[in-house]
Amino acid sequence: MQSYETVFITSIDIKEDDLNKVLGKIKEAVSKNEGEISKLEKWQQRELAYPINDLTKGVYYIAEYKANSGVVSDIESSFKFLREEILRFLTVKVKLAKVKPVKPEPVKPEPVKPEPVKPEPVKPEPVKPEPVKPEPAKTEPENTDNSAFKTPDAKPTEKGGES
Repeated sequence: MQSYETVFITSIDIKEDDLNKVLGKIKEAVSKNEGEISKLEKWQQRELAYPINDLTKGVYYIAEYKANSGVVSDIESSFKFLREEILRFLTVKVKLAKVKPVKPEPVKPEPVKPEPVKPEPVKPEPVKPEPVKPEPAKTEPENTDNSAFKTPDAKPTEKGGES
C-alpha cells in the first residue's frame, strides 16, 4: 500500500448533500482499493488566485489515505463527474522521508571570556626608616704640635725655632 494526499476545492455555497456525495466517493474508492483513510477534513476557506467558473472564493478540503495504486484513478474519475461541486483537485503520492542517522557533532566548548581585571588600588608601602649607622668617633692624633695646649712636662719637639 502507498500513502496519498488529495486536496480539492469546492465552491463556498456547496450544498451539504453535494459535499456528502463527494466525501462518499472518496471513501468508496479507498475501501474498494483495500485502503484506509487517516484524515478527511475541511482545511480552510480562501480567496482563489484566479476566478474559476466566475467564483473568486473556495473551500479547501484535504484527504490523506493509504491504498493500492488504483485508488488515484478511481478518485479522480469520480471528481471529473462531479464538475459542478469540485472546482479543482490535486493528488500526490506521499513518500516517507528516509532519515539517515546523523552523527552528533562534537560539542565545542564555548570560549570563556575572562572577566576584565580591575586593577587593585596600589597601597603605598610604609616607609621604614633606615637604621642610622653611628659614625666612627674622630680622634685627634696624639702627635699634634699645638704648643698652646702643651703641658709643662712635654718634651720639646725637634723643630727648629725658639729655644
